[in-house]
Amino acid sequence: MPPLFSQNSGQMAHHVLGGYRTNTTRPTIILVHGGWQGPSSFSLLVPRLEKAGYSVFAPTLPSAATEPALPSFDEDVKIVHNALQSVVDTGKKVIVVMHSYGAVVGCEALRGVKVKDLTEPLQSNDDLEAGGVVKLVFLCGMVLPVGGSIWKAEKGNDPVPGFECVDNLITITDAPNRFYNDLPPHSAAYWTSKMRAQSRLAYSSQLTYAAYRHIPCSYLICTRDQALPLKVQERMVAMAGIKETERVEAGHLPHISQPGFVERFIRKSAGEFLSML
Repeated sequence: MPPLFSQNSGQMAHHVLGGYRTNTTRPTIILVHGGWQGPSSFSLLVPRLEKAGYSVFAPTLPSAATEPALPSFDEDVKIVHNALQSVVDTGKKVIVVMHSYGAVVGCEALRGVKVKDLTEPLQSNDDLEAGGVVKLVFLCGMVLPVGGSIWKAEKGNDPVPGFECVDNLITITDAPNRFYNDLPPHSAAYWTSKMRAQSRLAYSSQLTYAAYRHIPCSYLICTRDQALPLKVQERMVAMAGIKETERVEAGHLPHISQPGFVERFIRKSAGEFLSML
């Protein structure tokens, strides 16, 4: 799989996970962006993670970059699944960081990908070298139950306040307030200009695999989020049974408005000691 951002070869990290001391390279991080976005939404976060010694991949989800509208989230899921599998097959441990709609795609894409439980004792050197997904990190992610979808299919192209839907492509008419309310006006305008039309049909796809039931998770709750309100985030966290949470006073894209905070949250989720940060 070609790198989608320049990748750091990683560095030796001496840490304790689940009571077992290891000396190994840092996990690889795969970033899954949200709707209307592209990998560039992580451009302030990636250099920080790479400087900390992580290899980072950020695939492009075609549902936000293709016209006519894609008929489902299947292409998004396929791309993320292949990215995950490619890294796991090289023997790397993987942390999947998912933002907003990316949580739906990421969870679905994890079906069939090997999971590595770091709390279990190692049985052999093969266990030490084997790759697998070790953690899911949600950034105000849309954590849905099996059978759930973001955009109800029966709504079709019907108008929804703040959105326009034409030919199954959704655009946001109030992005500065909905997405970038915690940024200065000039920054909000810049990031709004980067947004793309999003396939409604991808948003109507139903989740079939609840990866959060099988893999340890952490969730960053964004208290100023106007796209996924605080109470909705809290309900999703409760539904999924996610115990490891943190709050940040940020809008819907904390990796843009507060990349340093998000970097530290991901590193803590990866198992780094708090004293190291």
